[in-house]
Amino acid sequence: ANTGNGTGTYLTVTLNQTNATRCCGVWNFSISAVDVLGNENTSASIFFSMNITDSVPPNATIYKPANNTLYRVGVNFTLSSTIVQFNWSCNDNYDLNLANGSLFVNNMLTHNVTNIGNNTRISSNITFDSEGTYNWSVNCTDSFNNKNGSQAWNFVVAGAQQTPVL
Repeated sequence: ANTGNGTGTYLTVTLNQTNATRCCGVWNFSISAVDVLGNENTSASIFFSMNITDSVPPNATIYKPANNTLYRVGVNFTLSSTIVQFNWSCNDNYDLNLANGSLFVNNMLTHNVTNIGNNTRISSNITFDSEGTYNWSVNCTDSFNNKNGSQAWNFVVAGAQQTPVL
């Protein structure tokens, strides 16, 4: 609590992680005082506006499949059930929940998640119906519409390895 003789006393308000999510808009507060004799008084509400701007983009992190992973039909899966699990996350310097995270395979949106918890790992299971070389990446958007993307990693879905004939 701030104390003083009524002149030159300042009130400091600190926004922390608990109240930071209520950052923007109209706020109000009032001041109460009690003297040593127990007399008390409360001011009228004082209203003020606050807007916070965040210009730092979130980080998009990809974990799995690792770059240049090889999936073999008949070893890792059959061609009729080629499910690849992707693990990724979005991390932001300010938001507790990010607006959006998107998984792209070969530059096509394959999985979109909204209202992502900051630094929460997302698992996306995607089915592939053909062999080939694929690339994947993630884009993240925070609540201030700052965007950032991960680097692209590659993986290969290949046919069963042939046994050499001697």
